[in-house]
Amino acid sequence: MDRRSLELLLDIVVGMAEAFLREYARRYEERLRRLERMLEEEKKELKRVLEEIEGAEQAPPHVVEVARKHGIPLEELR
Repeated sequence: MDRRSLELLLDIVVGMAEAFLREYARRYEERLRRLERMLEEEKKELKRVLEEIEGAEQAPPHVVEVARKHGIPLEELR
């Protein structure tokens, strides 16, 4: 192959790689947004449960477990 053919081939490969990376980033961002929405829904549910038991001294173990699993301090949910 001559230099010009190699340059054209390289341009094609670079273009394909860029397209792949753009698509990969788009899918990653979609997944991240979906996970963020799920986390927000989980927080809303924890808030709802904590409001129901606000008069109690301690949250039910399953609420504490879910909050810890997501790294959410119980104080933040009140």
